[in-house]
Amino acid sequence: MTDRERRLDSVLPGRFRKVADDRYGGLPPTMVVPRTVEEAQAIVREARASGETVAWFGTGSRRGLGRPATAAIGLSLMALKGVVDYRPHDLVVTVRAGTTVAELAAVLAPEGQRLAVDVPNPERTTIGGAVAADAFGWRRHRHGGFRDHLLGLRMISASGDLLRFGGTVMKNVAGYDMPKLAVGALGTIGGAVEFSFRLRPLPRARASVVAFFPPARWPEIEAALAAALRAPIEPEALWLLSPAAAGDAAGRWGLVVPFAGEPAAIAAEEERLRRLLPRGAGVEVSTVGEAEERALFDRLSAALAGSPPWPAFYRPMEGSEAVARAEGEPGAQAGDAEAQAPDSAPDRAPIVLRFGLRSTDVPEALRQAEALGRAEGFSPQVFGCFGSGVAWAVLGGASADAAPSEIEAARRVIAALREAFPYPRGIVRIEHGPATLRQAVDPWGIDERTASLFRRLHRALDPEGRFLAARLA
Repeated sequence: MTDRERRLDSVLPGRFRKVADDRYGGLPPTMVVPRTVEEAQAIVREARASGETVAWFGTGSRRGLGRPATAAIGLSLMALKGVVDYRPHDLVVTVRAGTTVAELAAVLAPEGQRLAVDVPNPERTTIGGAVAADAFGWRRHRHGGFRDHLLGLRMISASGDLLRFGGTVMKNVAGYDMPKLAVGALGTIGGAVEFSFRLRPLPRARASVVAFFPPARWPEIEAALAAALRAPIEPEALWLLSPAAAGDAAGRWGLVVPFAGEPAAIAAEEERLRRLLPRGAGVEVSTVGEAEERALFDRLSAALAGSPPWPAFYRPMEGSEAVARAEGEPGAQAGDAEAQAPDSAPDRAPIVLRFGLRSTDVPEALRQAEALGRAEGFSPQVFGCFGSGVAWAVLGGASADAAPSEIEAARRVIAALREAFPYPRGIVRIEHGPATLRQAVDPWGIDERTASLFRRLHRALDPEGRFLAARLA
């Protein structure tokens, strides 16, 4: 054992692991998996006493986000699972950070409620990780992201203290709005261990209008989308998909407009939308039900999936004996065995770009991203929401030890897109990519003035730099 491992073992015996394989960067040499908040606090205090840095993790599936930086100690909160408090009549839930988005949905559904932030791959995404990465999915246009639903949180500070911010009511005002600052901060301002959310009722029905159209009809489609934003309809989103993302063998682009609510209201809104869409000359319009809609978004989620959950990269320090000891400890959580099972990592993972744009820029950004990706030898899938201004470009698989030519090709695509949509008019960030790419290219795409604001905030909240602010700015 190293000195660090001996110290950690003295705090939480047999509860830390060495990295077995880290081909994508960002994993610390030692990972600790606390099962209680008090255990997590103890590790932070030990790190502070020894002058070492700490990085927070859920399953680690979004570690390809941010500037490459590796902490001495990793703290995975994936064992901190469960609902702490749920008041259906108040539409409020408090949940621990390691609970996956799918697990929370299963608790809320019997009461006819939901957290109205759908994220890609909910079965492998923890609530804490989703908030830290500012993850969101297919219905942000209507429902917003985590900042719009997060009421309060409990967070472990750089000194190891447990702090509470916000609450379980709508009005909480005091100092920094820490719940909103925590969204997208990658744990660099503190480790959030518990979250309180405002909930929404589950819709009684869902359906989507799906249209395919040839590229020659672009002007009409853009006009129809602009008209849809002004029309008396309330779609959950207005998604444009490239032929590869839409899965159309004829090379047509796709338009997906999901609706939710009462069946009669959905039917009326679908009819209003259909009147706005162009007809004839290669345009095909249909309505699909909830199952077909879910299958489409599941396929797009699979395209966005980065590296696998971190258990695939870890093994227990003492082999199977340590697994048995951890499983037999009081308070062991379901899923601990899975968290300690070694697995193999894929040889390639996608380079994923995420855009924040003016809604009117989304169609042009998608066209340019697809054309640039193809010109550089990628097989891109691009899709974006006209209305919210969010878009993604999946450039295709890159190996962790990607060749310089592959990294240079991705760099040229990113540079061209940032030139076409410069900050603050737009933002093009690397949502997932190998460390070599994130070393060669600024992953965030923000200007120095904005980056300096982040650094000042981190100095105020974490003056010793315990939580690896370099990942963010």
